[in-house]
Amino acid sequence: MDSPAQYDSVIIHIKKIEAEVIFDSTKWIALKTKDTIVNLFNYRDSATLNVAEGVVPMGMLKKLRFKLGEGNSVIVNGASYPLTTSNNSADLLMAVDRPLNEVFNGFILDFDASQSIKLENGAYWLEPVIRVIN
Repeated sequence: MDSPAQYDSVIIHIKKIEAEVIFDSTKWIALKTKDTIVNLFNYRDSATLNVAEGVVPMGMLKKLRFKLGEGNSVIVNGASYPLTTSNNSADLLMAVDRPLNEVFNGFILDFDASQSIKLENGAYWLEPVIRVIN
């Protein structure tokens, strides 16, 4: 997270992560995911958190799907506000479009809070802007 943001904290409950991989066909593969509530602001600069891992076939990693739990929120000037996804779903989709090889494939996801959270009509909406770093 590199851009400054006007929030004290961004709390996200990650229940599950799935990967859409193209090899012989296109399939969603469930990754072993730690059910985790994360303050994204705790992971700035070089601080990282391993949330999911798994074995997937070689091919093209097209998308990641994050299944979110309850209690996602943004803290502004010490006050907590619910954070709703833009499509009112518990799923967040992220395009990746990266080839996978037969050795370790690790990705760091860089969340940009200043661009990802929108305030509209008194409600905070999550429209994630996430950059993939190898």
